[in-house]
Amino acid sequence: MKLEPPLTNLIARCQTICVAECCGVDAYDFSPIQIASYLTMYRGRPDVSEVRTLRGQIDALRANYGPAGISGRGVTLEEVNQGFTAEQIEALTSELLANLDVALSLIEKSEELRYRNAKP
Repeated sequence: MKLEPPLTNLIARCQTICVAECCGVDAYDFSPIQIASYLTMYRGRPDVSEVRTLRGQIDALRANYGPAGISGRGVTLEEVNQGFTAEQIEALTSELLANLDVALSLIEKSEELRYRNAKP
C-alpha cells in the first residue's frame, strides 16, 4: 500500500537511523522529538489542518488494517519497505498517535519558554 501526504512526509522525516531499503521499519525514529521537528519544519509551528489530516490518516490505517479493522490482516507499507501484521499496525498507529500528542505538547512548552524568555 502506498500512503499519501502528509503521512508520507512525516514518515520520510523520521527515517533517521538507516534507510528503509536496508532496515525496513528499524530505519525510523518515530519519537516525539522527530515528529515535533517535522511539524515545525516549514512554518515554525504545527499546521492545525495538517495535524487533523495526520490523525485521520493514522486512524484510517488502523481502521483498515489493524486487528479490528476491515481487513484485519495487516498490510505492506511501501514507504517503510515492510509488511506489518494487524497487531503490528495497531502498535505502530498507537505509537504514532501517542508520540504526535507528546510532540504537540513539546512544541507548546517550547513556545511558552521562548516567549517567557523573550520578555524583558
